[in-house]
Amino acid sequence: MKGNNQLGRVLAVLIVLVTFAGCVNNSASTQQPSTQTEINAESNEPADESTAPTEAPPLAQAKTDLIVALGMDTETMDPAWISSTTSLTILNHIFEPLFGLDEGANVVAVLAEDGTMIDDLTWEIKLRQGIKFHSGADFNSEAVRVTFDRWFNEASNIVVRYKEDINFESLEVVDDYTVRIHNTKPCPTLLYNLMPFLIADPTMYDGVYEPVQGQASGTGPYKFVEWKRDDHFAMEINTDYWQGESYFKTLTFRSIPEASTRVSELLAGSVDVIQNPPIDQIEKIETENTKVIVAPPGRDCALIINCALPPFDDVRVRQALNYAIDKDAINNALLAGKGEMYAGICLPPNENKDFEPYPYDLVKARELLDAAGVPEGLEITLETTTGRYVREKEVTQAVAAELDKIGFKTKVELLDYSIQAQRRDSRTTGALNFIGLGGYFSGVGELNWPRDIVSQNGWFNDEYEEKYEAIKSEMNPAAYQQLLKDCQQIAHDDAPWLYLWRQPSYYGAIKGLNWAPYINEFMLFRKATYSE
Repeated sequence: MKGNNQLGRVLAVLIVLVTFAGCVNNSASTQQPSTQTEINAESNEPADESTAPTEAPPLAQAKTDLIVALGMDTETMDPAWISSTTSLTILNHIFEPLFGLDEGANVVAVLAEDGTMIDDLTWEIKLRQGIKFHSGADFNSEAVRVTFDRWFNEASNIVVRYKEDINFESLEVVDDYTVRIHNTKPCPTLLYNLMPFLIADPTMYDGVYEPVQGQASGTGPYKFVEWKRDDHFAMEINTDYWQGESYFKTLTFRSIPEASTRVSELLAGSVDVIQNPPIDQIEKIETENTKVIVAPPGRDCALIINCALPPFDDVRVRQALNYAIDKDAINNALLAGKGEMYAGICLPPNENKDFEPYPYDLVKARELLDAAGVPEGLEITLETTTGRYVREKEVTQAVAAELDKIGFKTKVELLDYSIQAQRRDSRTTGALNFIGLGGYFSGVGELNWPRDIVSQNGWFNDEYEEKYEAIKSEMNPAAYQQLLKDCQQIAHDDAPWLYLWRQPSYYGAIKGLNWAPYINEFMLFRKATYSE
């Protein structure tokens, strides 16, 4: 048994080497990528999975308050029911995971002290001691048990995709500060996949299988104050935080969907940080009082194709859509050429670069539509949010104009993000709907995106599903990489999406703010400071 345990550790180390090597090259960070599956507190600083406080006047009046303008609000304030990067950004300041990511998307220990793969199906997690929730309750194994019970109990209606990433079978409490996660299959990237599992206060959440609203208690650097949906989410500093107090005393996240309005608010001094300013307004932000911050692209943008809606259940039609779009022209016109084209859906360093993005070919597109029997003048709807991503409304309108050239009669519908999500959940979307997916850098995490569980578009490919299930438990590094390549090739050829580009990530901020976004677009402010 000892030999088998050691083999499991070695294989897991190899797979993490493959999965995470090179992530830091896409970041401003100079820290080297983690190459361990055993994450130890002595050799890894805890992830900056925190932030800063509440409803405050502009920094010109109060340098210890920070106001951040986002393009959308959180779905809920219960950490078990969130899935968007925005929600994770907000709630990571109140709650923390066992393991998280640093600025370069490397795995680091947070509430855990270390994690060890003791056999192919079991990970042992040692927990930090002396940490308390905002209520004063102790963080320990009971808190982890309650969190996992909420996620995996049959009484829970949690449906977010993270659940299936860890091949979960059961959680064993070994002692007050040791738990073991038992898997149904090997899960070499488990520590990475635990990032969205934010640990909640057992005194508040034990046995509660519906979203908790109006109150929140975690271990993070900020405490919940107030949430007014679609307006603001306010927090105040946790003076007893286990890693020490943050600089800002209050932190407020404001929801401002219109990107140009966010810019105006920043320039007026009403907010201190903004997300996704319009490309054509970047120069306006470079002033005596404000600045532009740029992060590497880490989000695949696409229009999801409704594969359950004829004629888009025909692969020839889906491929035709991809040939019909002059992506370079749209990128240059609307994103100043900053979008990065992709063919393999996995983010670097796991992208398959053995094949090219679909070229612009109107003749090929029309030939495929004719072969599939698609008549000219077919009416279709393209759905998009506005303000959630970089110029997604204008991009979708440009794509619609391109599709008109090959015979479609298009309509663009603007939706609130929550309405778009509801339509996906109820499978009532139009022919195409805009999405930008990010947050994963593990390879296998991105492979989940085109699948029906995430895209919710009815796409199913037997070969893809077989390879996807195999990679989730593949312990051989070479075989893992080959499965990554194979799956990306299948997704490219079967075209469940109209592939676009990886969007650039821009932020505006006041001068004097010392802060940098993460490559996975997390906006975390625990370590942020201000200086004149």
